[in-house]
Amino acid sequence: MPSPIYILSYRRERVLTLDNMTPQLRRRVVLVVDKTDRSELAHAYPDMPMKQFLLCPEQGKGSAQVRQWIVDRAREEGEDICIIVDDDLAFMSAHWEEGRKRFRKATKGELNRAFSRLEKKALEKDAAFTSFSDPFFNTYREDWALCKYAMCAFFINMTTLEKTGARFDGIANRSDLKFMMETWTAGYPTYNSGFLAVKNRGDSGTGGESLRLADGSLAPGARPRGERQEEAHLQLARRFPKYVRLVERSHKRAEAIGTKLDARVYGARAYRDAVANRPDPRQMALPFPKKETK
Repeated sequence: MPSPIYILSYRRERVLTLDNMTPQLRRRVVLVVDKTDRSELAHAYPDMPMKQFLLCPEQGKGSAQVRQWIVDRAREEGEDICIIVDDDLAFMSAHWEEGRKRFRKATKGELNRAFSRLEKKALEKDAAFTSFSDPFFNTYREDWALCKYAMCAFFINMTTLEKTGARFDGIANRSDLKFMMETWTAGYPTYNSGFLAVKNRGDSGTGGESLRLADGSLAPGARPRGERQEEAHLQLARRFPKYVRLVERSHKRAEAIGTKLDARVYGARAYRDAVANRPDPRQMALPFPKKETK
C-alpha cells in the first residue's frame, strides 16, 4: 500500500500543493490541520473524504512541532517512508534546451513518475531522505545531487532515521535545516531531484505561518519572522561551526526578509567528514582473542 503524503497546512484558503497534484497523488494526501482548518478546507475540497483530514494537536505551535509529530506518528504506524510536503508548492520539470537547463510546469505523468522515483531513491540502503530541488540552483546534469538543501519536502527513510537520531524540534523557524545537519553529520546521504523542482508560493496568500492571524498580522507576543530566523541561524552556527557560516544578505534581500544574516550550509562537506571519521566496521567486528588454555 502506498505511503501517505502528509501536507501540513495552517490557515490557508486553498492548499496550493493539493491543487497542483494529480488525482493519483491526491488520493494519498493526508492534510494535517487543526479543527478550524478542517472545517474550512472540507468546504473548499468537498470531494475529499474526512479520513484524509488529520487533526494535529501541535498545529499553531510552529512547523517544527508539527513535522516531528508527523514523523512520530509514521513511526507508530510502522511506515517505511514518511513523506512530508509543504502546502504552497508549484511543481516544475527540468528540460535541457541549447545546453541550458530550463523548467516548465510538470505534466501529470511527469509528476507521478517523479514522486515514484523520489520514494524509490529514499528507500535505498542508508539513504536518509530525498527532496525536490530549487529551480534557481538546479544546474546539475545528473539525476540526483548529493546532500543539498531540501526544498519544501522530505521523503524520509524511517529505518535510516533511527540511526541518525535527527529531529525537527529544538530550533524554531529553521527546523528543516537542523534536521538536515543532524543527518549529514551522522554520515548518511540525502538526495535532491535533478528532474523535479518546486517554487514556493507562500507569499501569494494568507496563512501558512502559525504565528500569524487570519488577516496576516502577527499574533500577540509573536516576533517578526526575520528576528526569529536570525536567531535560528545563530543557534545553528554555534552548534555546527564547521558547516554553517553566517553571511550578510544584500540590502534589498535583507529589507524583504527582515534580517541581514543568512546561513550558508556545507552539507556535502559535513557528510564526507562524517563518513571519513566513521570507525571501520570490519575492525569493530573483530572478535577478542581467546585466551590460550594449557
